[in-house]
Amino acid sequence: MDLPRIRYRGDKEDVELLFKDYNLEGIISTSEERQKMEESNFRNQLLKDGAFLLSKPISPRIFDIVTDTKEKLNLDGEYEVFCLNSSTINAFAYVQPAEEKNFFIVGMTSAALEELEDLEIQFILGHELGHFLFEHNRMNYLINPIQNSQGVTLLPSMGESIFLRWRKKCEISADRVGLLACGNFENSARAMLKTAYGLSGKNLNLNVDSLLQQIDDLKEEPEALEVNYRSHPLMPLRLKVMQMFAESPVFKQIVAGKSHISDQELADLEDRADQWVNWIKRYPRRPMDLAAMKLVTAAGIKLVMTERDVMDEEIKVIIQILHKYFTDEPGDVINEILKDMKGIDNLIGNSVKEISEQGNDNHKAFVVARLADIAIADGKLMKPEGGIIFDIAGKLGFQEKTAYAIVVEAMNSVGLAIDWKMNTLVRGIKEQLLEKY
Repeated sequence: MDLPRIRYRGDKEDVELLFKDYNLEGIISTSEERQKMEESNFRNQLLKDGAFLLSKPISPRIFDIVTDTKEKLNLDGEYEVFCLNSSTINAFAYVQPAEEKNFFIVGMTSAALEELEDLEIQFILGHELGHFLFEHNRMNYLINPIQNSQGVTLLPSMGESIFLRWRKKCEISADRVGLLACGNFENSARAMLKTAYGLSGKNLNLNVDSLLQQIDDLKEEPEALEVNYRSHPLMPLRLKVMQMFAESPVFKQIVAGKSHISDQELADLEDRADQWVNWIKRYPRRPMDLAAMKLVTAAGIKLVMTERDVMDEEIKVIIQILHKYFTDEPGDVINEILKDMKGIDNLIGNSVKEISEQGNDNHKAFVVARLADIAIADGKLMKPEGGIIFDIAGKLGFQEKTAYAIVVEAMNSVGLAIDWKMNTLVRGIKEQLLEKY
């Protein structure tokens, strides 16, 4: 079984992005020795914490389940099984690489052993093993929390956002391994729900269609899907994407024992999954928020062009605002507007109209304040900049006195910390602007 090939594409892409843009190798080097020390003490720490080391004579059922799971996933190596006293349904897996054979430590809570059926246990074991097979756990250890021992942030703000997004995507990959270990979607879904909500079999009447309908309903409530800082994706979303995998030719071929999976079939699967998983990216869904983002960006670009000698600082503030309030990918938003600079005034006008008609004074004041943040990035507010801001404020319905008060208040805040990747974005945006004007 070629497990690396079924790892979710979005998971791999975000890891590659983090390594490419944020010097993860440097971060890793600062943590390697501590990691090795904690790994060597892992088993002893379990025993010290009161974990119960199971043996085959004590629990033949569990040993048979673990053995079968390893065989389904084509994993070779010795293993030990631990039970932890807990009312929470959960499991963990730890893999100690070795030159000849890997050594596995598998753990389950007492609640998991009591409440889960055999195939359900296989799902959660497969899920946890999947995290190790894809080295998710190592990533989590190295950059979560994203601070060193002195509390200094190791990843800059934009990198942290990518990492938080990746944490949800890696669950999609692990779910696929869990499904392969279980072999059955409904049992996998039951295990996922029991683990997430602590429900027992007597309280859980699994109706897959009803559960999956929830994610369709949530699509009509965009703010419910704005979950950037959850560590896991919404449960209905995970079920939806896992169902896609279960119904795909890729899964059916693996279960049937076929060794060849076409690149096209994998690509088709990932394209369908992306349509749903991409909802966990931060991006405005409500028309009001979308209009605010476009207005701040487009009017911000006009502010930038009033003083070319301070372009860098003002572009940085636009990026900061977009990242802080709207999206994980501020560069994409700016570049989309730069593609049609001739239409920027129409875009501003339409956005102002949307906010004027649909927004309240707080929405309108927010926009004016953010434009002020951009204009004062160089420590002063020039007349052309003030003209743009006060013109927009007037069209939003503010009297000049009120608009002035908003601008003055905004001067007390400058937004997020700047990181080096932002400078790369700034240079690219600046070059485009100078070419067009």
